[in-house]
Amino acid sequence: MLSQEAVPVEYQKVPRPPDPAAMLSSAERQDLRFRCMMVRQVVAELLAFAGYEGRAGRDRRRSVQHIRQISMYVSHVVLQIPMQHVAVAFGADRTTVSHACRIVEERRENRAYDDFVGAAERLTASFFLTPGGHLHG
Repeated sequence: MLSQEAVPVEYQKVPRPPDPAAMLSSAERQDLRFRCMMVRQVVAELLAFAGYEGRAGRDRRRSVQHIRQISMYVSHVVLQIPMQHVAVAFGADRTTVSHACRIVEERRENRAYDDFVGAAERLTASFFLTPGGHLHG
C-alpha cells in the first residue's frame, strides 16, 4: 500500500532574464525613445495627410493602436532597432512588438495598406538617413 505521507517538494527560483531597459544607459534609452517617437509622429502625420480623421470612441482607439503598431514595425525594420529595445521605447513588452510586426506584415497583403507602410518606411529612412535600410516595395 502507498504511503499517504506528504513529501516536501523544493522549488528552485528560476532566474529572470535581464531587463532590456537595465542594459541601456539613460542617454541610450532617451535616444531610443526619441527615435521611436519620431517614427510615431511620421506615421501619425501620414495618416492625417491621407485624410484619415480619427473619430471618437472606439474608432479613435483603433487609430491610435494602428499608429502604434506601424510605428513599432517601422522602428524595428527600418531603423533596425531590436524588438526588446523598441519595447522599451514604447513602454511595452517584447511580445507586444512581435505581435505588432506580425499584424503589420499580414495587413501588407492589402495594396493600399502596403503603400501606406511603404511611404512611412521611406520617410523614416530619409529622415534618419539610414544607408541601405531594408525597405519593402
